[in-house]
Amino acid sequence: MFEPAIIEVAENVYTAIGYQVSANTMIVGDDGVIIIDPGQQVAAARRVRAEFERISDLPVRAIVYTHGHADHSNGASAFYDPEAGIEVWARSNY
Repeated sequence: MFEPAIIEVAENVYTAIGYQVSANTMIVGDDGVIIIDPGQQVAAARRVRAEFERISDLPVRAIVYTHGHADHSNGASAFYDPEAGIEVWARSNY
């Protein structure tokens, strides 16, 4: 539907479109990044991660799920490392 692109939507906030069905977002902080909705497919999420790492080489500190649909969450393993202390944030009824 869209050509793959990374769009800076606000200062230190980047959204990947066209890599997967849903958009994937990265917020760059002082000591790490937050990933919002890592996407549907691990392979596509790895491509997004590689593009995000071209913007910031800071470690992933948290992953946020806006809701439980698979197109927003199944790609998480491309960003998640169980040994890295990454926090996962979701609503209580996720």
